[in-house]
This record gives sequence, structure tokens and C-alpha cells, in this order.
Amino acid sequence: MKLPTLTFAALAVIAGAGTAAAQALAYAGWVALPAHERALYIAGAFDQFVTIYAPPAPEGSAYQDFVLHLGACVAGRGLDAVAMQAGVIAFAVGRPDLQAGPIPILLMEYLIAECGLPGSN
Repeated sequence: MKLPTLTFAALAVIAGAGTAAAQALAYAGWVALPAHERALYIAGAFDQFVTIYAPPAPEGSAYQDFVLHLGACVAGRGLDAVAMQAGVIAFAVGRPDLQAGPIPILLMEYLIAECGLPGSN
């Protein structure tokens, strides 16, 4: 699983690696960043979703199943932060409703489209 790489990148974001660390960004602000900052932002958003903001979930819970499913999918497909940011950009084309919201929501929508939900594949 590539979570250690994502965790390192998330720490860089949290430590203040540029504009992406300081604010919640919508698509227009995020896509205007240099590619490496977009990738760091995606790494931080993914890491927050699966580790930092994950509530304590009992083993076998739907939330735990979902997070484990996404983690396995990301690792199995070799989706590092660079690949995910490119995927998010491609996924956002023609979806102004998703572009209007925060990047973490767009990232989760992209990952659900890419990986499906637990038990769906």
C-alpha cells in the first residue's frame, strides 16, 4: 500500500508547503497551482480522509470497509498523488457542480468512480 508515501506528502502540506496547505480550495484555485502543489494537496486530502479525520470505526463497519477498499484500490492501481491529481482533473471536465465544491469532495467522487464501492467489483 502506498499510504506511507501519501502520509509523508501530507506532512509536507501540513508543515506549510505552499498555498495548498493554508486553505480549503475549490477546483479553480487548486487547478491553478503548480502540478507538484496539486499533488501535495491531493495527498493531504486523501490522508486526512483515511487517517486523520477517520472516526474510530469498529472492525467490519461500513466506514472501515470503505476506507480499506479505497486504500487497496489506490495501492493496487498504483495511484500515487501525481496520478490522482491528473485523474481528478480529467474527472472534473464537464462537472461544474463538482468543480464548485472543495477538492476533497471531488477527490472522493473521483475515487468512487475509479474504484467503486466495497463489494461492487
